Amino acid sequence: MNLTQLLNSSLCKATGIYGLIGIFRKLIPFLLLPVLTAYLSPEDYGLLALYTILLTVFITLSSAGVIGAAGREFFDKNKQAFSIYITNCLLIIAVATGVCSAALYLFQDFIYQVFSVPPQLLWTIITIALVTNILQLNVTIFQSEQRPLPYGIWIIAFAVIEIAFSLYLIVAEGRNWEGRVYGQVIAASLFLPALLILLKLRGLISLNINEADTKAALSFGIPLLPHMLAGLVITMTDRLLLLHIMDKEAVGIYTVGSQIGLVVSMVAYSFNQAWAPWLFNKLTIGDEADSKKIVKITYLYAVGITVFAIIFGLASYLIFKWLIDPNYAAAYGVTIIIALSGAMTALYYMMGTYITFQRKTKIHSYITVIISIINIALSYLFILQYGIYGAAIGTLLANLAAFVLTALYANKIHPMPWKIWQKKKEIENKNYEF
Repeated sequence: MNLTQLLNSSLCKATGIYGLIGIFRKLIPFLLLPVLTAYLSPEDYGLLALYTILLTVFITLSSAGVIGAAGREFFDKNKQAFSIYITNCLLIIAVATGVCSAALYLFQDFIYQVFSVPPQLLWTIITIALVTNILQLNVTIFQSEQRPLPYGIWIIAFAVIEIAFSLYLIVAEGRNWEGRVYGQVIAASLFLPALLILLKLRGLISLNINEADTKAALSFGIPLLPHMLAGLVITMTDRLLLLHIMDKEAVGIYTVGSQIGLVVSMVAYSFNQAWAPWLFNKLTIGDEADSKKIVKITYLYAVGITVFAIIFGLASYLIFKWLIDPNYAAAYGVTIIIALSGAMTALYYMMGTYITFQRKTKIHSYITVIISIINIALSYLFILQYGIYGAAIGTLLANLAAFVLTALYANKIHPMPWKIWQKKKEIENKNYEF
């Protein structure tokens, strides 16, 4: 497979669209940084970061892992059966949201001690999480259908509306960091009926409740929850440890640097949106030529994303010079390290797809739990030694370990012709024989 064929392939075209969507989606909050750093102190930004962590945990738990199940089952069911399956997924999300909401209020004092999120804002977390999961369910189906344009339209529309309201509330109304929260609530309230209507118009809401589908979705999703939560531990450990070892200001500065560095992870996520359904399709066919093509793409991507991470990390100096308030200048070093960490995340995503294809989702959980424990230990030790930079180093090493463990197991359960150069070398050696 030459470079021209790769560039003209459906995977490359879809990746380009997903990439542009991902970059645009990331560009909106990125462009918001000059405003947020100008209107919010590092401590306020730290509070917003801690609220976002709690929101992300709630979104994950209330999804019950069934969104990934919907994306996988799309390839195995006809339209009617898939409609029933999606209805069961919606029901699971609704019940899980109710259970998680009860727990949120039951442990509100503990939550305040850990995350510093005021109890009066807990209802906003429930609202945003419910709509986010339904939105993600919709766009996951678009992704499985390999329709990146409607995928992007819905995601970008939601992002633009929530940012617009957030800006108004922060700048014009002086709502401080809570203005960002209420901006998301307003967008969620507007989108909820639209998302349900979209599912109905696409014939994806049925009056039938299938117990077998419910069990199948939960059997796929529940084993993923430890993996997803452990992944969140890796994501939030740095900020929570900074909060309790240092202070909220350190959390705010670190978050700005991390947010800029996460551009690399966003590019990786965008690629994976196209890679996963394309890979599932190729692996289902099981053609040897496709396997070699997959390996070549993997090597090209590994080199490309690593080089991109290094260049972006170093070049981010200009972002801090021109766009970010001087109070956050110390975050530049964090950005470089997190950008490299994003390259490791990209390779982890790529190898993890094989495990998902084989439905070995429990392995995701085992690996990520191990990595989360390693990350806590490393981050704690490095923060004591290097402060905010230590938190970034801990994250980088944890993501590197996640990639290595995932790659080893993926190759065990689904071997691929990784040593593609060997056969070529053997042929060349034969040409020299007389």
